Amino acid sequence: MDRLYFAYGSNMNPVQMRFRCPTSKAVARATLSGYRFAINTRGVATIVESEKSSVSGVLWKISRLDEEVLDCFEGVRSGAYVKRRITLSLGGKRRNALVYVGSDSERGGSARGLSRTDNPGRGVFQTRKGIYFATGKARICLKTS
Repeated sequence: MDRLYFAYGSNMNPVQMRFRCPTSKAVARATLSGYRFAINTRGVATIVESEKSSVSGVLWKISRLDEEVLDCFEGVRSGAYVKRRITLSLGGKRRNALVYVGSDSERGGSARGLSRTDNPGRGVFQTRKGIYFATGKARICLKTS
């Protein structure tokens, strides 16, 4: 069963999404009202509630398997991000969508503790909580602690 996913950071990149979630389809550009974009203390993108702000992004249609892959890349098991359901307007209709929100909403700087090799869609991503491999057609998430 497909679902909608609102991407506001690096997952707006169609090359990255094609690699991570090959069956995903970009539905539309979208705006999420009541939130603002932020970089947290871990140095990664998040959104924070802010009544008079909005965040631009891309709305994707994803499968259940795509969501599991995104959970891995976003670090849901390690607590780096949490999944939330949000409501946004699309073509004059209210739609529910999945969004990943950083568990740390404190303002931060550079990406401390995060290293990446290769390009955004391929390579080895290492955090303090795990190592993520994305090479060729394989997408493997290993929790190291």
